[in-house]
Amino acid sequence: MAKKRSVDKPEVRELGNKARTGRVVSEYMRGIASERTECIRNPVTGKKELVSKAEALARLVWEKALGKVWDDEAKQFVTDKPSITHLKLLLERCEGKAGSAGEIDDGKLSVPDKISEINRKRMNSMAGGEE
Repeated sequence: MAKKRSVDKPEVRELGNKARTGRVVSEYMRGIASERTECIRNPVTGKKELVSKAEALARLVWEKALGKVWDDEAKQFVTDKPSITHLKLLLERCEGKAGSAGEIDDGKLSVPDKISEINRKRMNSMAGGEE
């Protein structure tokens, strides 16, 4: 006889609720992504056009990966340094893998890095008063 799963355990119920909540949030995210509310510049004509949020986001990632930046004075896209992080994201997505956005560096230390830095300073101060 197969062992009956106990749904009465709060941990099991909580996991089920989290999974359902995640599916509902994903459904709303896909719906919002399809809304045509974003105004972008067409890279070919330079004219503004209305596109979906998903398309605007995809175009932004492509522009960062290719190093394209809109120059208001020249009224055209100019080439800048390509973003390796965005290139990796695009390659992973094109291969069907889920990309991670955790690699984008905004110049700030992450929480684990801050904790490591604080602990390093404490250990150095205890060892000999150096920082």
